[in-house]
Amino acid sequence: MRRTDGSKCFTEYYVSASRDGINFLGGLTENGETMFLECAGSFSKETTVRFLQSLQTRFGEKLLVVLNKGSSVTAKKLNEFADESKLELRYLPAGMAQRNPTEECWRQLRSALDNQYFGEGDELRSEIRSVMKEMDPPEVYQYLCR
Repeated sequence: MRRTDGSKCFTEYYVSASRDGINFLGGLTENGETMFLECAGSFSKETTVRFLQSLQTRFGEKLLVVLNKGSSVTAKKLNEFADESKLELRYLPAGMAQRNPTEECWRQLRSALDNQYFGEGDELRSEIRSVMKEMDPPEVYQYLCR
C-alpha cells in the first residue's frame, strides 16, 4: 500500500489591476514522488474527488491518503467516494499543518516565486510547473513521525 499525503496550495497573481488565482492540489508519496493537479476556481468536494481519482490512476487503486482537515476533504461526498473505492483516508489533527509534508513543497514553490512579476497567468503557470519539476520533496516520515 502506498501512502500519499494530499494538500492544497493557492497562489495569487496580479494582472492589469485584477486579482486572479491559480489553485493546485498536491500529493507526495513515501518514495518522494509528487503529483500536482491544477484546479479551476476554488476547491470543492468534486475537485478533491477528481484529485483522488488521479492519484489512484497514477499510483494504484489501493492507497492510504493522509489529508488536512479542510472542508473540501472532510465532506460526505469524499467519504462516500473513499468507501466505494479502495482508498483509506486518514486526517491530520486540526491545526497541525507542520505535520503535512506537502506544506514543504508549497513553501519551496512560494520561495521560488517570491519577488517576481508575472504579466500573465500563463507565465506564472509555466513557472509554477518548472519549479514543481525541480522541487526537492521532503521525506514523508520525517514530517509524520516528529
